[in-house]
Amino acid sequence: MTEPITADQVQRILDEHPLLNAHGVGRGNGSPKDRYEAVMAEPLRGVRLEEVEAARDWLTSTREPRKTFSGAASSYHWKHVMERDGAGYVTNGAFIVACYLAGFPVAENDGFNPRCGIRKEPRR
Repeated sequence: MTEPITADQVQRILDEHPLLNAHGVGRGNGSPKDRYEAVMAEPLRGVRLEEVEAARDWLTSTREPRKTFSGAASSYHWKHVMERDGAGYVTNGAFIVACYLAGFPVAENDGFNPRCGIRKEPRR
């Protein structure tokens, strides 16, 4: 059994990435300013611990990190792969936080849905 994710762990990631929130990194194109400001004011910027745990557990049990971002898919793509695998719904931001906590690289300064260093082939 894996250890529970704590609010302190998530807050550390959010402190290191000040634009990261439940929806992704920054405001996103077409996202209303008031919606962005509201999520940024929520505790943990709207990121839910149980979603981070679900994403972390899925990542560490089914995937391996990759070293490069060439051809890498976005966080939004991967969160949907996880959901299709039956691991439950998570927000884009919760998936990104889980990547950081599980040691999967995330492309810095890569926009709202950053590329994640996740191997496409399932873990053997």
